[in-house]
Parts: sequence; structure tokens; C-alpha cells
Amino acid sequence: MSEEQLLAELSADRAWQTIETIVHQFPSRLAGSDSAWNAAGFMHDQLRASGVTAELMEYPGLVSFPGRAQLEIVSPKQRTIPATILAHSAPTGPEWVEADLVDVNTGSWERCEAAGIAGRVTLSELSYAPPRQEKARIMSHMGAAGAIMLNWGYDDSTLLPYGSVKPAWGNPDRLTMRTEMPTIPCLGVSRADGLALRALCERGTVRLRLRAECSDEWRTLRQAIGRIGDGDDLVILGGHMDAWYGQSATDNAAGNACFIELARAFQRYAGELRRRLVIGFWVGHETGTMIGSSTFVDRNWEDLRDNAVGYVQIDQPALFGTTLWESRGDVELRDYHTAIERRLLGEMPLEWGRLTKIGDTSFFGVGIPSIASRTAFTKAEIRAMGMGNLGWWHHTDENTMERLDRELLGTHLRVYAAYLWGLLTLPILPARFTPTVRQMTDRLDTLLDEPAAASIDLAGASRVAAEALRAVQRLDAAADARSGEVPNEVATTLNAALKGLSRVLIPLGGTVVGRYGHDPYGLSAQATVLPGLYDLPRVSTLPPTSDERYLLLTELVRQRNRLADGMQQARDLADRTLASLAV
Repeated sequence: MSEEQLLAELSADRAWQTIETIVHQFPSRLAGSDSAWNAAGFMHDQLRASGVTAELMEYPGLVSFPGRAQLEIVSPKQRTIPATILAHSAPTGPEWVEADLVDVNTGSWERCEAAGIAGRVTLSELSYAPPRQEKARIMSHMGAAGAIMLNWGYDDSTLLPYGSVKPAWGNPDRLTMRTEMPTIPCLGVSRADGLALRALCERGTVRLRLRAECSDEWRTLRQAIGRIGDGDDLVILGGHMDAWYGQSATDNAAGNACFIELARAFQRYAGELRRRLVIGFWVGHETGTMIGSSTFVDRNWEDLRDNAVGYVQIDQPALFGTTLWESRGDVELRDYHTAIERRLLGEMPLEWGRLTKIGDTSFFGVGIPSIASRTAFTKAEIRAMGMGNLGWWHHTDENTMERLDRELLGTHLRVYAAYLWGLLTLPILPARFTPTVRQMTDRLDTLLDEPAAASIDLAGASRVAAEALRAVQRLDAAADARSGEVPNEVATTLNAALKGLSRVLIPLGGTVVGRYGHDPYGLSAQATVLPGLYDLPRVSTLPPTSDERYLLLTELVRQRNRLADGMQQARDLADRTLASLAV
């Protein structure tokens, strides 16, 4: 069998029919609802109809059920504004919350800190800089009285948004229940009304009042899991199945249809695969913040730790009107997937960005290289849609079949299948870690200029990182030299080393919390490599003997030690592997 034969198996028409079935038979697939429960059964049955081994995984989830929102301007002129409750919003009870409104634009930490939001209601963009969840975490931490987020879309849009503001990734534990759950009411308004509020703020003081009804409940959720092939190692294909009100055709019925079509094609050639394929239809994404994928990690830890070599996420493929291919991935797979994209997409422009913990990327802690890609709008189009990079219709009632492109659906199927084909069949895994360590050494070069760098002996950790870079470069060269058919013992040795490097370097470069937990969704620190050192520049802004400075330095020293250990482990693993290969 060849990749060409596999791609010829795929049918965009069949996948399109599956999308139509999903959106018409199972609208409003909210986690914890009958519709989501039945939709999971449908996905399970579709897998089994193609001969795929499938199960329905059940688990508890803390999911949200938004109720009624009320929002009124008190002054300078009384007016009622239509609004929605963002999921996991703190309810107000029967009493109104009344306060002055302050515009914080993106809602970033810096914007909120500069505005002084304590005791006030914030007005911010809904868009992803930072995401809703991180805005809510920042605003709760700074003592805001409430939050209003204006929808993306064109400036005259009256569409109301859906969405969640729960920062805690997956089900909370006793600590994150206290520290990472919203403590303020959070409302969504249309773009037109939000811009009108912004204009009022520019002219003077705006006072308003609001009420919010919202409940969080533990419910039993279920999700379909498919398994293809036998090998020891495995690749995960996943994305969320639960969805907001209405059809949610792009988000993510289209992705679910891709899973079913890809599963059918790969099952036909299961005997040709070197590695297993696991397919996850995650539930608890929209009104739970990644419960399904994080629970899958928790309950399959040893198998994933020992055997997982890649994660391909599909979320919102084939958006109508998109013209370029956008990839978000771990840099160790960039050369691999970019080569596939250039081969299959012809002249379509390609854009790449470092993957951070948004979407169902619950695999950072395990250390699994990941790819999340799809066609995208141009930057100019996104700006015109109020930074709605997934379309003006995203998370609204207008997310219908008309927002999908049938031809692009076929393009996505081919690219995703090619990603998986290589990951499942190549003798030597395609991840290369020189770019990963170089990202870290470049980041350290920048941080070494900070006044506080000497306080935590960052130079010592940087020296170990430079040694790790040289060792990993030699290992990558050895893997490249043996990229064709190689003796089994050589492939086993190299693949074990590549997996080992991923387990060390991905959590180190992409998380603060480390291996066994999850950072809050969209955490600002993840905008940089080595997010555990994100606040190093902040040290010099704090009073020399302040509690906050001492507390921060304690955190940073520990993160520095984690870095030094990780770099040493990577260096030693690469050196041992090269010695065993007599390189």
C-alpha cells in the first residue's frame, strides 16, 4: 500500500453527507445533554460500521448551563442591551451588580492592570489575545465586579456570542477549583452594542448594572474512541464533538466527519501500519474546557507515556472563504508537516505558528508532538471581522452548513491523511528536536539580559542548554542519515530516543505546571517558549523587599532548576543513544 492509494480511498462527498446527518439529527450538542449523549453513540456506530474497534468512554464532567442574562445602562442614558451568559460565569443571584464600566480592549494583564479594574465591570474584546478564559482569570484575580465581552464579527453585527470563560483545564481539582474558576459574572454582547458601549466610555463615565443566571453541574459524559491496528506505538487523531446551540457545522461537525472518513480509509489497510491509530471524539470542550481529552490522558497515562508518538487535531476544517493553510504545531514536526503541505497544496500560502494550550491540546504534559491545522482567512479579513479568525459566525446561531466549503473538505482530508500516513508508517519517527532546543536557547539568550537573571543563576542553566543543543543536533543528524529502511534494532533505538526527548522537552518548553497537571486555558505565559520563566522581567519592576518579589523569585528559581534538569536529561539521552549507535 502507498500514500497515493490511501488518498484515493477518501471521499469528500461521503464526509459531507456525514456532516449533514450530524447537524440535522444532533443539533445543540452541549456536553451533558441528551443530544450530545446520542451523538456520541452515532460516532461509535459509524466507527463500528467501518470495522473499527470502538468503545464509549464514560466519565464525570463539571459542565455549565448558561441561563438568563440582563444588562442595563444606568447612565448617562438608560438602555437595555441584549446579552448572553458565557458558560461557567459566576451567577449574581437575584441582586443586580451595579458598577462603572472600564474599557480594557484586549483584556490582557497589562491592559487590566493599567486601567485599575477592581470594583468595576470590564469591557473587552472576545477575541483570542488573550482567550476568554484567560481574561476571566485575570479579571477575577484583579477584583473586577464583572466582565462584558463584545463579539467578533463585522462592526454592525447584532449576533450574540456563545462561549466559556472557565480557565481550569478539564475537571478541576481541589486547588484549581479555588484558584482557576471564574468568580465574576461574564456576559457576551453583540459587536454593534459592544462598540456603542466603547464609544460611551470614550465620552465619559458609564454606569451599568447586570444580572446573570448560570449553573455548573457534574454530569456523566460519554465520548466515542476508535482504535485501528496493533503496533506498540500509537498516534492520536482527535478533536471535540460537543458543540454550541444550533448546527455548529464548522465547529466541529466537519471535523467529526473527517474522523469517520479517515477511520474508514485507514481501517482498510490496518495490517500495513507500523503503529496504532487512536481516534478521540472529545466531549466537554465547549462547556467544560477540555474535559474529554484531559480525562483520556489521565485514564490512559502509561500507554500514552510509553507509546504515543504524535497527536493530530482536527477542529473546524473547510471554512468557507478561507484561502491559506495555517498550521499550529510543536516545532519538532514543522519540517515534516510543511513538506506534506507543500506537496499536496501546491501554491496555497502556508502559515505556521507555535502551538500553545488552546483547543483540545491536552497532551503537552505527556510530551506528545502535535499538529493542529486547517485553512484560514487572511489577516486583513480577520481584522475586518473583529479578529474573528474562525469566521464572523463562530459560536453563534449562524454556524450552519453554508459556512463550509465542500471542495476544501476534500483538501483537508487529503492533508490530514498524509500527516497520519507518515506518522503511522515511517520506520524512523519524523520529529527532530534541534529546532525545539534552539527555541529554548534563543529564549534564554534574551532572558539573560534581564537584571534578575543572575539572582537565579540562569547562566548556569543556559550553559547546560547549549550542551544539550549540540548533543541533540548530532542525534538528529544520525536519525536523518537513517531515514530510509533501517535494521529494526537501529529504528527501535532511535525512536526510543526521539520519544524520550519529546517527553522531556515538550512539557518544559510549553508548560508552567509540568507533566501531571494542566496550565489554565490560554495562559498568557504560554505566549513565550519556557513559560515558567515568563515573569522574570517583572522582578525588576517590584520593590526590592516586597512580598511579591520574594514569592516570584522563589517560583523562578524552581523553574530554573526544572530547566537545568530537563536540559541535562536531553543532553544525556542524546549522548547515550549516539554511543549505542557508535556514532
